[in-house]
Amino acid sequence: MGYFAIDNRQFELVVASNVGTRDGMSWELWDNIKGEWFLLVELFRNDASKKIAFSAFYKVDIPFSALEVLLNNFNSNGGKEFHD
Repeated sequence: MGYFAIDNRQFELVVASNVGTRDGMSWELWDNIKGEWFLLVELFRNDASKKIAFSAFYKVDIPFSALEVLLNNFNSNGGKEFHD
């Protein structure tokens, strides 16, 4: 997806495969705070355990519309499709 702006804030959605240390894919929401990027939340699809985990990393208010971008991308790009 890449970069997007909401309420004068710059976000980035990163989708990454992780088969080295974890077996699955992650959807990460990053926020640019005063010129520095911070990982806010991650949705991780664990293909080994067949579970989906949500993790929050940085205590900051997140616009619901930014979470919707993350969830919509997760749902429309195979987030719930486990791989063997």
